[in-house]
Amino acid sequence: MMRASNCPTKVYVNVNVKRDDKKKTLTIFDDVLKATLDQFDHESVETGNIVEQLLLQENISIVYNDRNVITKMQKLNEV
Repeated sequence: MMRASNCPTKVYVNVNVKRDDKKKTLTIFDDVLKATLDQFDHESVETGNIVEQLLLQENISIVYNDRNVITKMQKLNEV
């Protein structure tokens, strides 16, 4: 047993992506969220804030692995 306050917390998001009539459900874990979203704090984050920040992303490149986990996400002008 462990106190809840001592347990590490992680955030992940499942997103539905559609491109050229192909649909995939991809998972974004907190390390990629932190690297992509400004002012991301998993301790005090609200679901609506993550959704809004992700929807506001434009011209992004997404790299995902064979387990449909996004490993890298960045703005195209940063490539």
